[in-house]
Formats: sequence, structure tokens, C-alpha cells
Amino acid sequence: MRQSSILLATFALALPAFAGAAAAKDAVVGVNVYDEGAITQPQQDAEIDRLAGYGVKTIRTGFSDKSAHFITQTYGYGIGTIGIVYPSGGAP
Repeated sequence: MRQSSILLATFALALPAFAGAAAAKDAVVGVNVYDEGAITQPQQDAEIDRLAGYGVKTIRTGFSDKSAHFITQTYGYGIGTIGIVYPSGGAP
């Protein structure tokens, strides 16, 4: 009887840890990316490899001609983009 009580207590104490691990597995990891147009395309590709390695699934960045390569390449890794369009970006 004592062994089953210890086993039950151990299971009850460990259950929240398993629930947290399950929730973490389903979490969407996202990051803000800024000024990716200021680095070369090979450097951008290296940064994308790093983001994918960290499990990033979403990036948020400004949408412009300077960010086009970065955004299209992240899509190939299964990383989605939230593109921010600034109203003053295209007007003189």
C-alpha cells in the first residue's frame, strides 16, 4: 500500500511538468527582425538558418524591397512573416 501511495504522489507531482512540456511544444516562437536589408544576402541566409535552428516559426518585419530576399527565404524554412507596411515608406 505504501509503494502505491508513493507512486501516486510522484505521479501527481510530476504531472504539471508534463503539462508544461506539452504546452511548450505547441508554442509558436516568433521574433521581431529589424534592418535585415543592411546585411548581405549570405549573411541573411546565415541568420535565417539560425532562426530556424532556434525553432522560430514567425517573424515580424517591415515590408520593403530591402526585406524581400529575407522574407522569401524564411518561407522556405516554414517561417511565416507578419509584414509591417509603413504609410510613409513609399511617399517622398
